[in-house]
Order: sequence, then C-alpha cells, then structure tokens
Amino acid sequence: MVSNFKRLASTKRSTGNLHCLHGFRFLSITWVVMGHAYFYPTWFIRSYKNMLNTQKIVSEPVAQAILNGSEAVDSFILLSGILLGYLTVKHVIVDKKSFSIKTFIFHRLWRIIPVYYFIILFAMLTPLMGSGPLFHETMEESLYPCFNYWWRNLLFINNYFHIKDVCMMHTWYVSADMQLYLASLLVLLPMFKYEKIGVAINVMIIVISIVYSGVIAYLKRAIPTITITHFEPVDRNIGYLYLYSNTLSRAGPFFIGTLLGYTLAKKPTIKMSKCVQVAGWCCAVLSSGCTIFLLYHWHEGDGPAFLDTVMYATFYKVSYSSGVAWMIFCCVTGHG
Repeated sequence: MVSNFKRLASTKRSTGNLHCLHGFRFLSITWVVMGHAYFYPTWFIRSYKNMLNTQKIVSEPVAQAILNGSEAVDSFILLSGILLGYLTVKHVIVDKKSFSIKTFIFHRLWRIIPVYYFIILFAMLTPLMGSGPLFHETMEESLYPCFNYWWRNLLFINNYFHIKDVCMMHTWYVSADMQLYLASLLVLLPMFKYEKIGVAINVMIIVISIVYSGVIAYLKRAIPTITITHFEPVDRNIGYLYLYSNTLSRAGPFFIGTLLGYTLAKKPTIKMSKCVQVAGWCCAVLSSGCTIFLLYHWHEGDGPAFLDTVMYATFYKVSYSSGVAWMIFCCVTGHG
C-alpha cells in the first residue's frame, strides 16, 4: 500500500507510455455511474419520477455534465481506439513483428465471450428470481426481451434494433465496440504496408461518420443525444437507434483514437512550442466543454431549433473526442 500510494501521489511526468489513460478511464467511469444514477429512474420508472426535483436539477449550469452524461461513452470508445492503434502499430510497424488476423479476432472474442454469454444467461434467469411492486415493470424493458432476442447479443448485432426488442439495452456498447474493432482492419491492414493510405482511410471513415450523423439528424429529425430530461419516448427511441447506439455514428471517436494511437506509437516524443500548447489546450477545453454545456438552454425547456439539432448531432461526438484526444496526447508526450 505504501508503494502504491507513492506512485499515485507522484507528480513526476513521463513520456512514451499510456499511464495517463488510467486516470481518464477512472474519470469516465465515475461520470458514467453518476449519469446513470439519474438516468435509469427516469427511463424505467417514468410513472414515478419526481418532476420537481428534475426541474430543480436542470436549472443548475454545473449539472449539465450529469444531464448530458451519455457523452462519457465516447471517452471509452476513444480509449478503445487509442489502445488498439497504439499496441497494434507498435507491434507490427515499430517492432517489425508479424500480424495474424485470426489471432487478432480470436483474442478479442476470447476476452469477451465467456463473461458476456454468462451475463446473458443470468439476465434470462433474473426475471424468475424476484418480485415486488416495481420488479416486473423494471424488468419488462431491460431483461424480458432476452427471452426472444438473446441471439442478437450472441452475434453482436443488438445495437441495430429498437429498444423494446433489445436484451439489456446497455449492451449495445459491447456490440458497437466489437464491430469497430473488426472494422479497424480496414485501416490497419493497408497501414502495415502503406502507412499514408491507412491514415487516409482512417480520416475518410471519420468524415463518413460525421456526414452520417448530420444526414440522419436532418432526415429523421432525431434528437442528437440522450439526456435524462428528454421524456418523449418516440424521439428518444429514434435518437437511440440511429445516433446513439449505431456503430457508424460512433466510428468518429474510435478512429480518432486509432489515429492518435498510431501517432503515439510512431512518435512518442514530440516537441511543441508554448504557443502551440496553449492554443491546443484552449481549443481542447472549448470543444469538449461546449459539447457538454451547450445543451443548457435545451434543458431549460426552450427546446433546440431544428438547425441547432442537426449541427450539434453532426459534430458533437468528434468535437468532444478531439478535445479529449489532445489532452491525452499532451499527457503522453510530456506536455500535459
């Protein structure tokens, strides 16, 4: 404990490693827990939510970080892309070691399938284990669909279906992450032979993700993100299906991560002038902060204009992820 505390309390900066990701991961999971503590009562027990408390919460500007807590998901998607890009590029391009697609896929499946499949089985048994005034109402939307749609989870495709037809709604992330992991081969394989082509494909996927989000927000009139104060079921379901859980809409943060991971693996030490650092940090804080706190007037009850919705849906994931990516980049390279 003494040695661990010394390491935790140390303020020494180091370069060439990804230790700072542990801190970002901790902050992100704390954000997720806080957000879901408010989110789940309003989602599953809509008939019993305390509207007076909700109205009081949304009037606080600082509370926007919790109200828009769903954005924490992009932190994990970004981290997943960073680790994948960094470790794979370092293994193949920097260390000149072999790469096997079969091993690449097998390792991922072996890490996820045993525990994930057990959880699916347990979810199917849970409705048979309890009772109470709100027990079955709570289980109805989350676990009852597992009896009919468990196979979608097994195939990692459950994030493409309506909420009421999804076994354990929160497992959309597992499917999206798996799909993005496999899609990364579109970037990594060309990158191993022709790095510039791989980088170009990576950037193109980010652009496609941005365009997709904007087009869907325009055509479907979907809400750009899920907040705990948006109670309209139809709008929420459309936003969830096409923008929140859809893999293509999450591809932007993931491939920003792979691009950053590639950069850190190739150039672990990069020199920057003070002006560049200050400008970068200002842009990072502004882009990430605006993504979260711009929704304040929406939560006050005014509601967003249609153009505001489209613009926010188009850029908010990439804007937030770019800001966090800069922070991680600076921490890893010793400019944090």
